Amino acid sequence: MRLPLTSHYVALTPTARAEMVAQKLAAIVRSNTGDARFEPCAFPAGAALVRPDGLWVLVDKPGPGVVGGAIVLAQRIQAPTLSIFFDNASDALVAARLLQPFAIDATACWLSELTAIAVVAEEPPIVERFVLTDTHRAAFASEITSCTADAVPTDTSLVAEVLGLEVGRVVIDPEEMQARIEVGVGHNDREARVQQGPWFDVALGGQPRSLQLDATVDSQRLELVDLARTVDHIRSVRHKGAHPQPATLLARAGWMRHEACANPASIGFDSLRPIRPGPERGLNHDYVAFALGTKAEADWLVSFICAAVLDSVPLAATVRTESFGPLDWCVVVVDDLDLSLIDQLVGAARPKPAITTMSAPW
Repeated sequence: MRLPLTSHYVALTPTARAEMVAQKLAAIVRSNTGDARFEPCAFPAGAALVRPDGLWVLVDKPGPGVVGGAIVLAQRIQAPTLSIFFDNASDALVAARLLQPFAIDATACWLSELTAIAVVAEEPPIVERFVLTDTHRAAFASEITSCTADAVPTDTSLVAEVLGLEVGRVVIDPEEMQARIEVGVGHNDREARVQQGPWFDVALGGQPRSLQLDATVDSQRLELVDLARTVDHIRSVRHKGAHPQPATLLARAGWMRHEACANPASIGFDSLRPIRPGPERGLNHDYVAFALGTKAEADWLVSFICAAVLDSVPLAATVRTESFGPLDWCVVVVDDLDLSLIDQLVGAARPKPAITTMSAPW
């Protein structure tokens, strides 16, 4: 007789996993200090222990809000130091960069068995990148605006936006030495359209054509038809008072930036110009948007925050530190947002930014 196969693996309940993470952190503390004097403290993304020398945090669920949450917790209990532990070295490096702009004695570490290895925030690596020339940047910007979208510059290229939501991006292929507009709401949608072909392939019997970087711009390329259709659709569903759906809920920080750039005086600036610094972020992580502004003949970096995500201020502070160090810094938040957490994080940032509010445009 054959017995049915059974699994020897039992899924941990959330309570059991939380207890296991807490025990692991206690072992880390004992292994690295030789002292068992600590008190447990609630931390949703893992476990936390309070000792006389500071707050120790073990991250079990890396993601947005982890670093900001640890900073807020350390401030609340007035911990003299903060130590954050990760099982992955890359997560620890990201945390070290996010911690850098804050006036708190904090260390990000990754674990080799139970030995903590401190990670130092390094300068961002210099990567050889292909950048659009000014001529092609202007040409693509003209094409994007002809489809009634906004052309927002990145470090290397351009993004087409509708009320702050990405609907297309100029993508550079360094091997083929080509640049083209890929249409789609975010990276995944663009990739899907590239694989499946846009809606008009069968109807018009053609494929999107790339623009040779040494060629002139053909304003009749088929991808512009797709971009114009996409822009029209997004505008029909993304507007003030629209029914909540992904097109209205995503990239709201960019929506704030769009409205402020149309009326800079509403937040006290003479002029504002939208930018997208740093690497491409997913739509669900687009809770911070940026613009360069002028006020009283001074240049400013303006960060727009649409939600009380705990890593919003650390991300904005890191972008300023790494790319716009000399500029004054302003944080703009929606006026219906609970500012208690934002205020704590802004208060710990160095230099401390100015903070202002604006009405929600949605």
